[in-house]
Amino acid sequence: MLLSLTFSMGAQTDSLITRMLDAAVINDGNISYKIDRTTHFFTKEQKAQAREARDLVSGIPGLFIDQQSNSIKTTGAKNVLVLINGVKASDYELQLISPDKVRKVDYYDVPPVRYMEDADVMINVHTSRLDTGWSGNFYGRGGQMFTNARGSISYVSGNNKFTMDIGTHFNHKRKVWDTEKGLYSSILDGEDYQYDYIQKSQDWGSQYSGGISWLNAKDNDYTLQISLSMDDNLSRMERARYINLKWGDVLQKRSGLTSNMVKTLMPVAEVYFSKMLSASSTLTFDVLGTTYRNTQNAVSSETLPDGDEGGYKDIMDLDTRKSSVIGELNYLWTKGTHKLDFGYKGSYNRLQNNLMNSDGQGTSDVNTSTHRIYGEYSSRINSFSYRFSLGATGNIKSGDNGFSDIAFTPTLLLGYGFRQKHYMRLKLDSETMMPGIQQMSDNRIMIMEGFYKTGNVNARNSTRYGSQLLYAFNIPGKLALTADLHFNYTKGQLYNAFIDGGDYWMLQTQNGQYGSSSGTNVTLSYVPWKFLEISLDGSADYQTFKADAESDAVHHWFFPVYANITGYWKGFTLSYRHTLVGQSLSGLYLEGYEKISYINLSWRRKSLSIGLQCLFPFVEDRFVSETTAASPVHHKTATNLRTKNHEFGITLSWNFVKGKGKYSDKNINNSDSDTGVFEF
Repeated sequence: MLLSLTFSMGAQTDSLITRMLDAAVINDGNISYKIDRTTHFFTKEQKAQAREARDLVSGIPGLFIDQQSNSIKTTGAKNVLVLINGVKASDYELQLISPDKVRKVDYYDVPPVRYMEDADVMINVHTSRLDTGWSGNFYGRGGQMFTNARGSISYVSGNNKFTMDIGTHFNHKRKVWDTEKGLYSSILDGEDYQYDYIQKSQDWGSQYSGGISWLNAKDNDYTLQISLSMDDNLSRMERARYINLKWGDVLQKRSGLTSNMVKTLMPVAEVYFSKMLSASSTLTFDVLGTTYRNTQNAVSSETLPDGDEGGYKDIMDLDTRKSSVIGELNYLWTKGTHKLDFGYKGSYNRLQNNLMNSDGQGTSDVNTSTHRIYGEYSSRINSFSYRFSLGATGNIKSGDNGFSDIAFTPTLLLGYGFRQKHYMRLKLDSETMMPGIQQMSDNRIMIMEGFYKTGNVNARNSTRYGSQLLYAFNIPGKLALTADLHFNYTKGQLYNAFIDGGDYWMLQTQNGQYGSSSGTNVTLSYVPWKFLEISLDGSADYQTFKADAESDAVHHWFFPVYANITGYWKGFTLSYRHTLVGQSLSGLYLEGYEKISYINLSWRRKSLSIGLQCLFPFVEDRFVSETTAASPVHHKTATNLRTKNHEFGITLSWNFVKGKGKYSDKNINNSDSDTGVFEF
């Protein structure tokens, strides 16, 4: 299997070799296959070619470094969680480690039970003990659309490790505007209503982030880590519309202006402690606190030409405080091929809103909590492996319109490997999804005259049931192929519905009866020559959604395709990434997705790398979203993100390693990503 850094850009998404996970522990050169992961070992030559640990890890089939975001991703755009010796980490922390200190890397396409809610794919990088000393890295990009920079430094002395990082990101206010053509068509207040427009818009803003952590650990005894971080974000949007509004027999031409500004301050604190009780058992405790403070100001207006009466103006001021505490207690026992993992995780969330707009002034207070008890056991018998986990999740919303729902979320994996190159696995699983905290509020904002958007105090959690049969085939160093058949069914799927209010329409969060998806996913990684790798990830999914018992089900075919091509010559790397995603069924909407397309040329010498990249070099970033025929309001938008078309940027990356102390195992990683911001 090719693991060279030079070909890392084209590796396959959670499929490839990792999806070859299978039952038995089968060693094929420097890769071993297990039911939920592959373990990768590296040669001295591979380590010598890499600048730092991230370069080395990105050579694993299934992974690549996305040059647009400068982060590790999977080809099929799966959500990735990175750990270093079990410690939740980021890309820049991987760059702080010398490649010669990487012992092995576990790539999970089915993360362990305690991580299953956090990511679709998990990478755990195991390192040897590193020497006392300093390490650091810097990355910067200057471009027409955005500029960012991040620097980090770490120092290790004895059993103590101190790490600090700081970063900035600026989305520029370009002279180039994004464009959109849109249409709303319905019956409103008993008359035909049609609102079509041409819109140009700008989005810009800034982000500052930083963090510091202290870790104290003793071999085969304990690990204590305390970390603090802070994010300060400012996002701004302006748009101008040219509108034709026909309501009944009246036709009006209007001009519309909208501005939206959101300031978010997010401090996070975490305390983690792990204690080895014996050679085979470990007890771990983790508590994390997050606070979001959002202030949002939006002004929307529509005016008629020549000062005629009509139109409207809406000013919205929204002050949001959202806080959460996540605590977890976990026990892990391993002996031989047997592994037992169980624990409790509790999440407590509170949202307080103060809203003032054209409808008046109002406050809301939403309190939710989630309690999860889970257990998992895995083992193998010769070439047959199995893993079974069971979780019981209680979702609770207190106060008026409160609820308490309990859902059981089992996962079963059965795998078998044969003839060294063939692997098969059956997966059955279930999970429950809580609505976003704003989706459960009764805040209401004006989209335009006659249309509003709001949450729903009666929204409930949904539950997904899934099944997958996977086959994988591998010719080391030449070809990696996976194919699956899958079926997913979501009971109570959340979606946005247009509710008739008589003389207005309300876009409101609702629980549908069900949604489903069935089809196949095929991934391929092919190395025709040692200097070139071609990777493809494609799916064919038949999607279905049913809003309620009285309505007809809506059906749609979805064909996403992801492609990577990477070539290497001496110190130069040329990579090209392109995606064709089309439209996916989401409730009663066919949602269009941004394409991802870029070409990147980089040159590297020792610890320095310089790159030149272009976003959307050969195509434009266009996509269309529209409602299905089952929606009472026909809504369609055709968007061209012109700010990304043919955008150029220059990158610079540099790192140093002067020795670094070890990372001790951390096996609980929690976070709260629900900011509480109202999506305007």
